[in-house]
Amino acid sequence: MPEPEFDPDAKEQALASAAQAWDTTQIGTAAPGDVPTVDLTRIHTPEGFASAAERLGGACRTVGFFYLTGHSLPSELRRLALDEARRFHALPDTTKAALRMDLPGRPQGIGYLEVGHRKLPRRRQGNQNAAFIVKRDIDLSLADNLWPAEDDLPDFRRNIEHVAAALEQVALGLLPLFARALKMPRDFFAPAFEDPLYRLRLTRYPRQNEGYGIAPHVDTTFITLLLSTSPGLVIYQPRRREWIRVP
Repeated sequence: MPEPEFDPDAKEQALASAAQAWDTTQIGTAAPGDVPTVDLTRIHTPEGFASAAERLGGACRTVGFFYLTGHSLPSELRRLALDEARRFHALPDTTKAALRMDLPGRPQGIGYLEVGHRKLPRRRQGNQNAAFIVKRDIDLSLADNLWPAEDDLPDFRRNIEHVAAALEQVALGLLPLFARALKMPRDFFAPAFEDPLYRLRLTRYPRQNEGYGIAPHVDTTFITLLLSTSPGLVIYQPRRREWIRVP
């Protein structure tokens, strides 16, 4: 019997409806163990690989979030990513507006989103963040994205492409662990990621006393890697049946 055709719009609406029904008025403080740690330091040994895969599988089944340590993204590249995000958001508003997402005649889903935007996730109430998004897809290379002029932001494109390539390798390196956690062959996911889609999002959250920096949502990609400079992430902890602030 053929598989039913996937309807992404219907799926998005279903996820949005579920998210809008969540009660996030009461938020607790994370306790030890609420967010597990997956350490990749020893994954090149059979014992280390098995241990990391077990931790990853347990985290995904019980919480859906984890801290990732021992990965291949060096500290200097993490600093570079954050520095470039700050440089971009410090540009004049008119310069950023010229890179606005979904302008006519441009690829969809890339470019600048100003504070109050209603995309990613799509919501009736605006998201209180600004973001610059680059994307790679089967029909879209990094070169096809919107980039600030070199005179406006020297070396920005080169640096962000360098960061994106390194992050891609971190993500691809997790695939064998996911496969092992699911008791699949180590290379089970490899064919689906020969030319992977990803978004790199440089986000700035203005200081605010109430409301969401980004609306409650479910990510629909295979995995999200998040690098932050301060607390702010709130997640649902199923074991405690409580929303918690992640340290």
